[in-house]
Amino acid sequence: MLEKGTFGHLNRQLKREIAKMILFYAICLVIFVTGVIYFGTRNNLMTVVAAVGCLPAGKSTVSVIMYCKAGRCSKELFDAISSLGCDACALYDLYLTGYKQNFQISAAVVADKHILAFSESGDIDCRAGEEHISSILEKNSIRGFLVKIFTDRQKFMDRITSLCGPGQVPQTDEDVKHILKNISL
Repeated sequence: MLEKGTFGHLNRQLKREIAKMILFYAICLVIFVTGVIYFGTRNNLMTVVAAVGCLPAGKSTVSVIMYCKAGRCSKELFDAISSLGCDACALYDLYLTGYKQNFQISAAVVADKHILAFSESGDIDCRAGEEHISSILEKNSIRGFLVKIFTDRQKFMDRITSLCGPGQVPQTDEDVKHILKNISL
């Protein structure tokens, strides 16, 4: 199973959630139809069980909608970052859920007290995303990190090349990576 932050995670999770959603609705339908056939009316306890069973099915439906909405990292960006050799510092396919808005992050690199993120979404509010990440880190007593979200791919690649490029040995912070995974879908 792919864990959060790995390339392709969102696609795999979407497939799992679709399968769960179909299974939950199918179970509810089978329970309801069985109750109607057995008792000859829909006014029975099995109808109630089927109706209550729609709660996890509905939750799964919301998850499918969120995974469909979340942007993904393109294969070209993944290959470009991987070619720099900073796989230990990189996170992919993050969809950060905030209090007021969500932030689609295609890739993020956590290295040497920097969080450099790139969004392939054209409608991201970079400043709000940076403030959201900084405030979450502050609430977890992590200070001193520079947070920058880029929408210009070349500037992002230039910046991570200076941190993780050939001859560089960047230090990553696993606690920060763990927090970024926790606040993402």
